[in-house]
Amino acid sequence: MQPGATITDGAGEPISFPFTGDRFEIRQGDHVFGVHAPARTTFTRSGNAIDASAGTAYLVLSAVPESGLSLDRLQQYAFAVPRNTTMDYSYDPAAGQVEQQWSVQTDALQGSNHDTVQGWLQHQYAETTNDLHFTGATYATPRGTMKTTIGHDGWTLDYAFTGITPTGASPEGQDERDVLRQYLSDYATKTTYGGDTYWGGKDLQQLAEYMTVARQIGDTDDERKLQATLTKALTDWYTYSTGGERALLRHVPDVEGADRLR
Repeated sequence: MQPGATITDGAGEPISFPFTGDRFEIRQGDHVFGVHAPARTTFTRSGNAIDASAGTAYLVLSAVPESGLSLDRLQQYAFAVPRNTTMDYSYDPAAGQVEQQWSVQTDALQGSNHDTVQGWLQHQYAETTNDLHFTGATYATPRGTMKTTIGHDGWTLDYAFTGITPTGASPEGQDERDVLRQYLSDYATKTTYGGDTYWGGKDLQQLAEYMTVARQIGDTDDERKLQATLTKALTDWYTYSTGGERALLRHVPDVEGADRLR
């Protein structure tokens, strides 16, 4: 514990040591930590250290929130230890809906209660239709407010999902086709490419995508130009020349022996 920390029961009343019981709170700074133990565990204190009686099989620590979950309520779920979390899903393309079924496998350190306190991030509860029954307890995270529920299975989240469009739709009118042809013609004048795996890799992908679009709209001249540049780039990448420092494959021993493009 930090110097100045106080030890209290669930009602916030100070406790003295030696203490025999199954729960208490450590309050230090703006934080409250719960300590959960088997019944009739004896604790002793020496300075800022607290020891449990010999033979104590386990201790559970919890972060007691400002509201929603008290120390006494957390005691009910403290001994269900999560071992595995699974998410099964189904996708209905016609309805544009993805349904997720979440469950947590827990081991009960004592008793038979397998329910635990499960946290949910903002993208899970704010962007879905769900059956989550929140406790009122929240925690701050880098990804927004985490809300909590009690249970170990049966959580359903429905996301609206209409698919991903990796490329634009085919142009409909002649004006759109003319604009697209101009884009292709401008890009087809590009005959250079990067020599590293990041920017060079982007160039290879773009050349292939532009070439594919040119083929789809019948722009054979630009397709040939793009194919020629792409062929030149790929040949360069897969051909080693002595003394070359770009667009080559080489072994990098200091990266766990992995083969890397450099």
